[in-house]
Formats: sequence, structure tokens, C-alpha cells
Amino acid sequence: MKRSLLLLVLTVVFCCPKVLWAANAGDFTIAIDAGHGAQTAGKRTFPFTHTVTHTYNGYTVTVNQGEEFREHIGNAGIAENLAQILTAIGFKVVRVAFNDMNGADDAGDPGLNDRLAAIRNAGAVVSVSCHHDAFGNGWNSAKGLSIWVWNGGGGESRRLADIMLPKLIAVRGQQNRGVRENVFALCDLGRSHCRASILIEHAFMTNEDEAHNLVCNPEVWHAYAVAEAQAICEFLGVPFNENAAAAGGAPAAPLFSDEEMREMGWDRNAASGPTDGSNEVDMDEVPKSEMGITLEPPQKEEDAAAANEKLIAQKEAKAASKKAKARARRKNNNAAILTVLGLVGIAAVAGFIMMQNNGGGRKTKRRSQRW
Repeated sequence: MKRSLLLLVLTVVFCCPKVLWAANAGDFTIAIDAGHGAQTAGKRTFPFTHTVTHTYNGYTVTVNQGEEFREHIGNAGIAENLAQILTAIGFKVVRVAFNDMNGADDAGDPGLNDRLAAIRNAGAVVSVSCHHDAFGNGWNSAKGLSIWVWNGGGGESRRLADIMLPKLIAVRGQQNRGVRENVFALCDLGRSHCRASILIEHAFMTNEDEAHNLVCNPEVWHAYAVAEAQAICEFLGVPFNENAAAAGGAPAAPLFSDEEMREMGWDRNAASGPTDGSNEVDMDEVPKSEMGITLEPPQKEEDAAAANEKLIAQKEAKAASKKAKARARRKNNNAAILTVLGLVGIAAVAGFIMMQNNGGGRKTKRRSQRW
């Protein structure tokens, strides 16, 4: 009987490894950083050429013509959505440099050392720093999404980035700028003590199309956060709870008033520097190499170049989709094989138990006849 029970337990373990071996979200702490601060010089779009309004989940965000949308507000919007979704799944979450959806009222711009200390002290296994990219001194065609890891020593950061990047690109079909390496402080595992630390540049706030449709769009913030939560779950082996995707989505109050936006305008002449935030008056005063800014040659804006970029982006998205489908097929095939093998195992155990019982009955009968 004991032997039969042991065989049955082993069969169940063999048949249902995912259920029995899945990690528990409550065992992990995730650190989420909202890049820069609400008043950090340079970290904002150029003045909008027309009024843009986005409504999501009953709330409206409006940036009027001539106003500049600050990067930290978008960073905090994504970060808070991600925090709420991960909390709903069961993770422990630490918020760094923000406390809710409304990034406009966050005080100051904590330095990199303070941010890293918060991540380290929380014992986070994963840290995600939310940013938006910038280039040049006027609206230009630089665009797309990238994920950054530490140069040459990112531990498991690249694996997380490789899982996350196609999920983020699929949100709005942006240009895939790839997983890249640099010495950004918030990617330094030696200082964060995480298993994986990544910095995400979600879109270019100096690209008029992305600034209008992505950077200040709360619906996109939420979609980004869902993709990031899915990737973190996959990375840690935690089942993603689809119901958790409903968490987040909108601030508890409107993000800002038109009057507040006018008061928050930045005096570019006084700041005396490019919009990538690398000027000397930056509040955290860190080298360009740690600013999370992609400094690349400007892209040509001719129609042919734009069409070529679009074609490349479509091909990359199609290739990523094919790879994802192939992975899903392999995953389903493996699950089917495990199920079949499990059923065979159960049948074998049942047959063995029946043989044991039948064999024992015949031996008892023969003994009774001899006696």
C-alpha cells in the first residue's frame, strides 16, 4: 500500500510540475523607480503645437497648445500602474521617487544614491526604472522604445529585458531600439543588489507623434505596465493573474489643471541647455553617461527614410510575433507531451496496483487449499 501511494504521488508531481513548482509572488519584492523629478530641468517635451487630450477610465489628461509635458508625470503614471498590478498579483512593491499616479506633486528629484539605497534596503530582486527618451533641441524624428542593462555585467538583467521588450513593442507597434548596454547607475547590480535591474526608455518625448500619443496618454501607461508585469512574472516563474491587469489605469484625481501646467513652464533660456537634461542645472547633477539619455546622431526626416523606418519596424514586429507564436507552440506541445506522459504514468500505476491485488488474492487461495 505504501509503495502504491508513493508511486501515485510521484506520478502527480510528474504530471503537474507547473502547479507544484510555481513560485509564490509574495516571496519577491519589486522596486519601481519613476525617473527624474517633476521640476527637473530639461526633462519635458517641447511646447505642444496643438492641444492634445486623452481620456481613459473616466479621467482626462489635457496638454494645451504651448504647454510642455514633464517626463516625470509620464514616468510616474507607468510606475504607479505597474505597482498596482504587481500588488494585485501578490508581489511586495517598493515605490522609488513617487507615491501615487500624480507625478506632478512629487517633491524634488532624489539623487541616484538615494534611489539605489531605497532599492537595496528593500531587498528587491528586480528593479525597473521608468523613463522617456529625448534627443535634440527641437521636435525631430528620433523615436522608439529601448531597454537598458549594465554594460558587460548585467547578471540576469538581459534575460528579463529580452522577455519584456517584445511585449512592450506589441503595445503600440513602436520602433524596436533593442536591448542596450550602458553604465546607468540604476542598472548597476553591484549597487542595487538585485538579480535584475533595467531602465526602460518608453518613447521619445522630443518626437511630436510619440509625445502627443504615447508620453501623455494614461491608456498607454497602463498598457505598458501590463506588459511589464507579464514579463516580470515570466522572469520569476510566477503565474500572471489576468484579473490583476484591471488594477491601476487612472489617477485618483485629475493629474493637473491648465493653470498648474502654465505655472510649471520651464524657462529654457535660464536653464541654458539642451532638452536631454544634461545641462549643469540638473537637480541630480550626474554625468551624461548616467542620465538614461540616448545620444545618437539625428535621423533624417525625408519621406523615403521615414518609409524605410516604418518598413523596418513592421518587419521587426512581424519577426517578434512569429517568434512569440513559435514559443507558444513549443510551450503547448511540451504541455501536451507532459500530460500524455502523466496519463500513461497514472495508467501504469493503476495497472500495477491491480496486478498486486490480483496476484495477492491468487496466492492466498492456493495457500488455503494446501492447508
